[in-house]
Amino acid sequence: MSSTIHDSARGQPPPIANYWLNKKVMSINKVRTEAIYVQSSSETLAAADNTPVPITVLTTDVVGKVPIVLAEISVQINVEARIDFPEPAAEIKSIDNRLKVTKCQLIQNTKTLFIEGVIGKNIYYIKKSAVNMDGYCESAKHCSVDIPFKCVTPVVFNGCEPAPVIPTTTTVLENTPYFSQISTEYFNQMPYCELVSSRIVDFAEYTKPVRKKTIHFKSCKEKMSISLTVRVLQSLQAAIPAQDITD
Repeated sequence: MSSTIHDSARGQPPPIANYWLNKKVMSINKVRTEAIYVQSSSETLAAADNTPVPITVLTTDVVGKVPIVLAEISVQINVEARIDFPEPAAEIKSIDNRLKVTKCQLIQNTKTLFIEGVIGKNIYYIKKSAVNMDGYCESAKHCSVDIPFKCVTPVVFNGCEPAPVIPTTTTVLENTPYFSQISTEYFNQMPYCELVSSRIVDFAEYTKPVRKKTIHFKSCKEKMSISLTVRVLQSLQAAIPAQDITD
């Protein structure tokens, strides 16, 4: 009885296996993917009943301490910043801007306003990996960066003039056997600021390109035009007349 000896018995795979393992015929790339599952739970709350309560108000003339608007101005600040990415990127998909004013100070007895702040940027970009002759795979990344800014601008009081600053006085008593003096200090109410609105127009220019079959970049140059509307206030005493609210 004759028998046929398969090629695998001689240590060789069958011909169809040789086709898939031949690197000249097909290139097989493995890309690792991870699935992240997020769990959430919610419930519908029952409505709670409420009862209106009579409001007690003053019906006579009073003097109150209220915020008084000194000025409301619009300031334009131009900023240029360089942002270095933690890894080479292929494309910026979107940028989220969050502006915060950290200091807004009006120097007393002047019309000079100092403004400092920071722009928090969340940058979403694309990183290309597993590049071969057939194409590439993309992975979405993001990084966060804070860009500070500051400026000095003159103020025109189009609301109300600030209260005058009362200086501290010190009087030394003479013709006494011991040292004696009288010190008087006034705690003046400092003006403060309130941010009304902000508008940011930014332009990102790619720098330091790196060519690895596809063009990547390691950093970008941000040009930003920031428009701020700032309200300057000061807490002052004001006379509030009585009003008839019976109607």
